[in-house]
Amino acid sequence: MDSVTTPLTASSQFIQADDDDEFDEDNMPGFSHPAMSGQSPRTPTVDKGKTRSREPEQLAPPSNGGPAGLSGNIGSGGAPRSARQSVGGIQVETRYTGVDTLDEPVSTTIMRDLLSIYSKLVQVLYPRKSSGREVLKDWDLWGPFILCLLLGIMLSINAPSTQSLNVFTSVIVICSLGALTITVQAKLLGGRVSFFQGLCVIGYCIAPLDIAAFISCFVRRIYIRAPVALLAWAWCIWAAVNFLDGTRIEPQRILLAVYPLLSKSALGLWHCKEWFYPSLRKDLLEVNKFFYEISMDLRYRQVQLQTLSPTTLKIISRLSDPHVGKRVRHLTVSPDFRHYDYSTPAQERRTTIRNRISSALHFSFRIPEPVVRPEHEATKALIDVLPGLTDVSSFTIDSHSWGPHSGPDINRFLQTSWSAFSSNLTKLSLRGHAASFHTIIYSRPDFPLLRELFFELVVNPHPDDSQVGGAEILLGDVVPFINSFAPRLEALTMWCWGAYDLSEFFKRLGEFPLLSVFNFQAAFSRTLETDPSGLTSFIEKHCSRLEHIVLRLKPVPIGLNSAADEPLGRWMKQCFTSVQLSRLRELQMYPSIYADGMDALISCLQQTSDTLTNLVVRDLYLDHVQVEGIVNLISPNLRYLRLNVRTMNVELFDVLSRLTSLESLSLYIGTVTPTFSIDIESRRYKDWKLENIAVWHSGYQLEKRLMYSISTALPFIETYWGRGSALEIAEAEL
Repeated sequence: MDSVTTPLTASSQFIQADDDDEFDEDNMPGFSHPAMSGQSPRTPTVDKGKTRSREPEQLAPPSNGGPAGLSGNIGSGGAPRSARQSVGGIQVETRYTGVDTLDEPVSTTIMRDLLSIYSKLVQVLYPRKSSGREVLKDWDLWGPFILCLLLGIMLSINAPSTQSLNVFTSVIVICSLGALTITVQAKLLGGRVSFFQGLCVIGYCIAPLDIAAFISCFVRRIYIRAPVALLAWAWCIWAAVNFLDGTRIEPQRILLAVYPLLSKSALGLWHCKEWFYPSLRKDLLEVNKFFYEISMDLRYRQVQLQTLSPTTLKIISRLSDPHVGKRVRHLTVSPDFRHYDYSTPAQERRTTIRNRISSALHFSFRIPEPVVRPEHEATKALIDVLPGLTDVSSFTIDSHSWGPHSGPDINRFLQTSWSAFSSNLTKLSLRGHAASFHTIIYSRPDFPLLRELFFELVVNPHPDDSQVGGAEILLGDVVPFINSFAPRLEALTMWCWGAYDLSEFFKRLGEFPLLSVFNFQAAFSRTLETDPSGLTSFIEKHCSRLEHIVLRLKPVPIGLNSAADEPLGRWMKQCFTSVQLSRLRELQMYPSIYADGMDALISCLQQTSDTLTNLVVRDLYLDHVQVEGIVNLISPNLRYLRLNVRTMNVELFDVLSRLTSLESLSLYIGTVTPTFSIDIESRRYKDWKLENIAVWHSGYQLEKRLMYSISTALPFIETYWGRGSALEIAEAEL
């Protein structure tokens, strides 16, 4: 189409043309100039510019010299037709409204602008994609200016007096820079939008933030303000996405174009922190401190310092801070750090370039090389932090490696530990050989609150200590030490992995009126076969009060049929048929491979049919008949069951499903029947309330395919192996 020259009249608008305003004007609603058509056009809709009018157009009569066949492009809601021309060397647009707005009342102009602002606010509050193009075309700056000014005023009023000016200024700057950034981003992505159009869009899109700021001026509760602020932020993004859809950006790039608005709105939300009154900010700091204290307590409640490694040194450094040290409740240490955690042996470390240069310098100047073992330095650092660990209640000393090299540092460690937290200890655990127990007991600690004792006895790795000396230490030091806590001792654990004769040990132990937990694990043939009467007497004295019994006396490795099992079976039958376990709630035992051992287990189950809640049968693989016999005697209150089973088949689950109150089941199986997967899918145990199941096969977790088949038969199952969703873990392998 040839360009048309529009006559310049008083009612024409001069607007500098945007170089990038390349909308398809032929497809836009509009109308022709009066001088170019004899037809009576419809009333135009509002167009951009200051001098817009909503009054009916008073069109001039057609010009005699105009083309006779030229007619206007009139559409519903048409906008004034624009033409571009050069005035004074500047390319401008002329948009004819048909009304001389210079003579209209000021109130009319203001109302027209207010109605335009109102229409855009409605489009922001309820954005529609179809309106984005018209909003970009009909831009104005009054609305963004008012909204930005209101947001800055409301935020600065609620801000502290020393920050109000900074808040107000930052709001203005963020809005301006945000408009520029969005414009550049949109143009780089192929959009057609000018700077003023971008400023208009971002200005109107902060309207939801104004609403949030206004609400926060009257509502002081944070749990109301925070959701409102987040909702306003999402509202801004939603509106901007719809408006930028009119810039001809490809749909998949719209979100990329609006990305700068995300950070801009986030900065606006950050300034909304000034909505919080000083008292409310103080409360928020208290909430933050509360969660900080919880996280620090969880992190440092249990601390283990047994091997020398960079992580160990870092933890020791952190414990030097009293604020951290006071959080430790359970401390496990090996004070000499003999088993340090370096990836290369000491001989290889000596061959590094640094060590070679150091050795050469010392050799040249005849200076002896200092020998400083890293574990010695770590022991000194550990001793320095012990005084700050004043709230330790459970203390474990790993003394497996103590020997001739253990000197004054070990004694300093013990004395410093006792002075720091011995008055708070409720549980003491000693892991090591008899000679190390002698060193600890000889330091004469005082534990007024101690209620639990744990001993793990191993063979002394140093050849200068004989087994006879170890037995003497047990009877002369350890037994009197245990008996000193008789009035208040509630739990006693004894693990013995060496060839120590404990027959006399149990005979010399006194009576403990509060003892409710007894845990003894050892090889029966090496520790008690000569005379187990001491252990029998100890159990008989405390059977009426014991609630937890763990007896793991397997004499030989599992799976080997040995005659050593026969004495164990006879002793178990003799012991547990003569005692009355009236309060027992947890039983863990190895019943031996002989019938006497199974008789002892059955006797225990019969006595505890009303109280037992946890049952663990270890180290013996049971057949179907034995499992059924155990299930028939189990307490209806049983919550946890662990068994070793020779064969896993559907009949096994049919028997176990009788335990309807069982919540957790652990099975260690030898073989799986070939048809188990198909058979178990045909079952559905609707009355079995089992929530967790763990199955091991040949030392590994059962394959996920079979676990998934099991889950289809158990409607209440939630987890496998005590972790994760059963269905998620099973389907991960499928």
